[in-house]
Amino acid sequence: MRRKNLILAAAAGIGLTAAGLSAAAVATSDTATWGRPVASVIHLPGAVFAPPPADAAPALTARQAVRKAYHLPPGKPIRAGAKVWLGLWTLPVGPASVCNEPSANCSSLTIKDGIAYTWLNKLVYGVEYSACPGGSLTPARACAAWDFIDANTGRDLGGIRPPLGVI
Repeated sequence: MRRKNLILAAAAGIGLTAAGLSAAAVATSDTATWGRPVASVIHLPGAVFAPPPADAAPALTARQAVRKAYHLPPGKPIRAGAKVWLGLWTLPVGPASVCNEPSANCSSLTIKDGIAYTWLNKLVYGVEYSACPGGSLTPARACAAWDFIDANTGRDLGGIRPPLGVI
């Protein structure tokens, strides 16, 4: 039985390599989370990352989107320990009244219920990783950094970093 599993694993590895999809290119310590929907709302500083609708169908897989956003050649890993989740990103700017200012450029913002948003329920892959150096005594949650990647285009939409005093 063990030999059969090894043969299947080797065949799968050859198939990935032949397809140009080196598993090492997007290696993380927890590949089981790659592209899985986020299970509950995550409140981030100034933003929200929420579960996607059950029928969400992104145009790109998590690996395709990450590779495109980070400009990763095959074989190049991303940050160690990174996890990639599918979800809806909401990034408010503030009250929509700011758009009434003469210098305001709100043409790219979404306005809803009196609030201006850079992104409102945008289907993204959220890449979660630690911004603290290895061996840091800072609590893991305080070190959490996020990058958000458009799940349909692979465009890097920006991210959220821990406060400077943390790292």
